[in-house]
Amino acid sequence: MAPPKLQVLAGPSLDSLSPVAVNQDVSKPFKISSSSFEGFLTVRIRGFEEFPDPESGYFDKEEGHGMNYSIQVQGRYLKDVSSDDVLFGNVFEKPIRTSLPYGTTAILKFVKFIDPAIQHDLNGDKPWALSPLLATMNSIHIATTEKDQWNPEPPKEDLTSLVENLQTGDVAQRKKHFASEEHRKSVTLNKEVIVTSDFCNGYINFNNLSLSIVGMEISLAKYWDGQPVTYIAKHRSDSEVYWIVQFQIVDPDILQERGFSDSSAAGGGAGGETQEQDTFGVD
Repeated sequence: MAPPKLQVLAGPSLDSLSPVAVNQDVSKPFKISSSSFEGFLTVRIRGFEEFPDPESGYFDKEEGHGMNYSIQVQGRYLKDVSSDDVLFGNVFEKPIRTSLPYGTTAILKFVKFIDPAIQHDLNGDKPWALSPLLATMNSIHIATTEKDQWNPEPPKEDLTSLVENLQTGDVAQRKKHFASEEHRKSVTLNKEVIVTSDFCNGYINFNNLSLSIVGMEISLAKYWDGQPVTYIAKHRSDSEVYWIVQFQIVDPDILQERGFSDSSAAGGGAGGETQEQDTFGVD
């Protein structure tokens, strides 16, 4: 069976999303520019129909081994912000409580085990699952540099420019450190540093729209309610959105099977051309 057709959008807000050149992580990084964040991102999906392999060879590297997709972001937070207030995760515009798969409780316990700082409300009218960004990303590199050129290589774990006692390359130590609210509040992100982060995942398979976790394989298409899957980096107070990446099924066979039209299942962003700039500046 051919992989389902997906559309990936990104932007600085839900109402200003544009298509991402998936897997074109060297030649076409997506530029993010707003009053609160400036930088680039790329999205990689293993076996993506239009461009199956990342230009960088990401999935053949140690960082991408066993992963099915990756969201890599590089940029500057233009306003001083406590790392405790920079959250990353999923948000939904409509309830999902009636479409949650069997085994959700077990899945959430597993997620809490690997990411103790995560908080969630999946039963609300606008469900969410969010964690402090510095505590949840698979890898992070923070540098005090004036060089703003996009780097498509996966970030090498290093936060020593902000926290001297963190060992370079020790992801587990960094996650444990930033699971503490006190430690997060002691670190400020600002335009003086470039933060590069990679969120990657080997549990979700976009080739068959399945989730494999805690011994279960769940069909995501079966439970899909028409909403896009939205990843967001935002301020804890909701006062700032830093960047958004949105995955949307646009496969006509799946839309028909689930009883959705193209328009009813469309994501919330405006279309546009992928941006290809590879430098950004800070005033």
